[in-house]
Amino acid sequence: MGESSKEVGDREITVDEVAKHNTATSLWIIYNDKVLDLTEFLNEHPGGDQVLLEVAGQDGTSRFRDIQHSTDAIEMTEQYVIGSVKKDTSSLKRTSVPQ
Repeated sequence: MGESSKEVGDREITVDEVAKHNTATSLWIIYNDKVLDLTEFLNEHPGGDQVLLEVAGQDGTSRFRDIQHSTDAIEMTEQYVIGSVKKDTSSLKRTSVPQ
């Protein structure tokens, strides 16, 4: 059986994994800490495919906001969510708690 959209949306995806999907045949971006698969949307994007290819495999949040997309466009992103960005906790300081 296939994954439900809830299960897919709960998937944690590393930034390194997103970076591998940077072509027209596999185009993922990060938007508001969510990972979107925009491969199927590439040819439908009203602003053309080049703008999406420029942020493919990267965090496109600021670029998306700079263009001031409509509320409809923002809501439409939800259908392309495949997961959330896995936070890298390896650089966090580890401190011991006094006993």
